[in-house]
Amino acid sequence: MPRKKETKISEKNEKINKEDEKIMPEEKEQKITLSLNNTEPVKVEKIDKIDEKKIQLPPELIPLLIQKNDPKEKLKNAILAIILISFFASFLISFIDFKVGNVAIIKIKGVISYDNEDLNLEKMFDFLENVKNNAKIKAIILDINSPGGSAVASHHLMKKILQIKQEKNITVYAVIREYGTSGAYWVATAADKIYADELSLVGSIGVLSSFITLEKFLKQHNITYERIVGGKYKDLGSMFKDLNEEERKLLLEKVFSVHAFFRDSVAKQRNLSEEKINQLATGEFFIAKDAKELGLVDELGTMDDAIKDLEKNKSIVVKPIYYEPEKSLIKSLLGLSNKIGINFGKGIAQGMKEELSNSARIEMIN
Repeated sequence: MPRKKETKISEKNEKINKEDEKIMPEEKEQKITLSLNNTEPVKVEKIDKIDEKKIQLPPELIPLLIQKNDPKEKLKNAILAIILISFFASFLISFIDFKVGNVAIIKIKGVISYDNEDLNLEKMFDFLENVKNNAKIKAIILDINSPGGSAVASHHLMKKILQIKQEKNITVYAVIREYGTSGAYWVATAADKIYADELSLVGSIGVLSSFITLEKFLKQHNITYERIVGGKYKDLGSMFKDLNEEERKLLLEKVFSVHAFFRDSVAKQRNLSEEKINQLATGEFFIAKDAKELGLVDELGTMDDAIKDLEKNKSIVVKPIYYEPEKSLIKSLLGLSNKIGINFGKGIAQGMKEELSNSARIEMIN
């Protein structure tokens, strides 16, 4: 009886072998791979003794199976994994707005202008909208280190902060670091309280639209400025001609109009009388310790002092969320190389033309 059983088993094995021979090579490799995947892990000592001719594994599979337990290889793989995870995490963070803070700190650094990519007013406005819609944010701190900028950009930023302040009913502080003058001071007046260091420069409530003229220089060098305009004031402020009395009067009217608007806005935000604001709105800048006595600054102190005051008044522990747009090194280098290339390509004449177009701009900068 046992012999019959062995015979049956032998016949069955022969049948399986014949079926295996019919299997295509690709299917056979797949079958082997699956069988390997379904087995328990094989120890390295056993794998080292595998004869690849006998088992006929796919050539690309042998190196993966016969691996030594190499510490250097492990370290290399670990470092690579950390780098990949860090890169992926930073990539995700750049697209995710965590909104975990309760106080928005907005850095206003450098010239306030729509041309200032480092400041990026459009993104700042988007950030302020997010602040308005985030119930967790209880206050805003304006971190100012700016000499001012264009009248329009300064006005837009001041208005936007006032709008968010009123619609959200949120507390706004301003902290002036080295200087917050002209248009930057205008932005600071949107705050409920202004902090500044004792030696910070503030104020400079004034407007300018100054430029140089080259008319005499051109005549001395026998260079003629051919004036062709459609509209007699089209080249008002051109560096190639002096202003006549009519043009000077007209330009002064524009400057005085902007100055009056600036002056009245500061007076309203700082609750200053007409007599007081007329004394201060001369374009003069003040050291903060004097500005406090004049009513332009509320407290002398630093960012830390402002935060402590805010925590006390709002009964919160400040957890800041920052708006501080940064340009990458690559972007900075590309921008620099582009400017250099453009300036060389345009030549001197084009550069003078650009100076002409910018000469009559009204600025609020110290």
